[in-house]
Amino acid sequence: MMTRSQVAKRLGKSIATVRRMEGVELFPTRDGRGVFRFDPAEVEAVAAGHTRNSADTAGLVRAGGAPTEHDAGDWFTTCSDADFAAYLEQSRTAARERSRRRQEAAAEELREWRERRNRRRQEAEAQSMMLDMLRLVEAVEQATPREIARLRDEDVAEIQSLLSVVQRLG
Repeated sequence: MMTRSQVAKRLGKSIATVRRMEGVELFPTRDGRGVFRFDPAEVEAVAAGHTRNSADTAGLVRAGGAPTEHDAGDWFTTCSDADFAAYLEQSRTAARERSRRRQEAAAEELREWRERRNRRRQEAEAQSMMLDMLRLVEAVEQATPREIARLRDEDVAEIQSLLSVVQRLG
């Protein structure tokens, strides 16, 4: 399988041109990391001037089997209306399926990004809370008995609650 850059070099085109050819002459698939990969045979067919649109799809539609290299280019001018309609329907179905897969991949990527963002936020909040609790513990440890005696009951209850959280986390 080839990357866009490799395809561009092989065809003598820019990466932008290769992108424009996707879904028209080239039909890449995504690998596990989301990188588009191209079938070397398909790239060679495009380089030789025989695209999937003319040769391969014609073979799928035509009852007589795949055309030879010599008549693949003439297929569109010699095919029947029914064959051409079947070809168009296949092309549209394939395009819809590719679009659906891309949308699903984008939605999954967005969901994963949101999960990572939420996890980072929760970790940052937990870390901030832990620092606040440690400061409170330090302040209580440094307080004199007289200062502690002046605390209201609700303040003491809150401090005890926070200290129990610190002990559980700690």
